[in-house]
Amino acid sequence: MSSIMIPEIFKIISIEDNIDSMLRLLRQHVFPGSHYQNHREKLETIKYSNYKSIKTYLNKFNEYLENANMCLTEDILILNREAFDLFFFGLQTHHKKMIRVQNCRNIDVVITIIEGLESTNEQESFKDTKRFKSIDYLTLNENLIIFPNMVIRKISLTLNLANTINGVVTLQKIALN
Repeated sequence: MSSIMIPEIFKIISIEDNIDSMLRLLRQHVFPGSHYQNHREKLETIKYSNYKSIKTYLNKFNEYLENANMCLTEDILILNREAFDLFFFGLQTHHKKMIRVQNCRNIDVVITIIEGLESTNEQESFKDTKRFKSIDYLTLNENLIIFPNMVIRKISLTLNLANTINGVVTLQKIALN
């Protein structure tokens, strides 16, 4: 894409006598039709997983969508259905499943659904870290219950250590000499 410096822009649009023709001319120079494929490719490859939240993904998606539409004429813009499909393709698989179950075709509703999922995931992650404490030492015959049906026992002179990091339980056996 070419870049145009501000003095050049003023020179280009100053020859026009009304604002509509100035905008049209500006659009032709800053967002020529030849740039459409580049902006469209960005729309097709953007992924939610590259962003920390659905809002940041949406903001970047809207930026790419606006840039792509600036390269098109009014009669062939990327509109609702196509924009939704492009947005949907960038989501994670479990989000897509939830949206299909909800039979949703509106980006605003999708945002609400995914924000709810993000909020739920944050709450569950916080609960998991509080529920499982790091266990550094077990006495000789002590049992450790991590999950209701899972018991870790000390076998002879082996010490079992269980640590939880971000909700993942890791087990480590250390032989005592």
